[in-house]
Amino acid sequence: MISNSPPRPLAYSIRDAVQVSSIGRTTLYGLISSGEIETIKIGKRRLVKAESLARFIGVAA
Repeated sequence: MISNSPPRPLAYSIRDAVQVSSIGRTTLYGLISSGEIETIKIGKRRLVKAESLARFIGVAA
């Protein structure tokens, strides 16, 4: 069965993670620093793992 819904992102930019989670930018960086939210680094870019963000917020990814 083919789904018509768009694919969910695997990771978000910091800007997008702030928008989708309603967590402030400074708070998000604090959560990243403490290890509560996982990120990956690709080149100079830091991406927030969607699964980690959903787990922190308490929603199904």
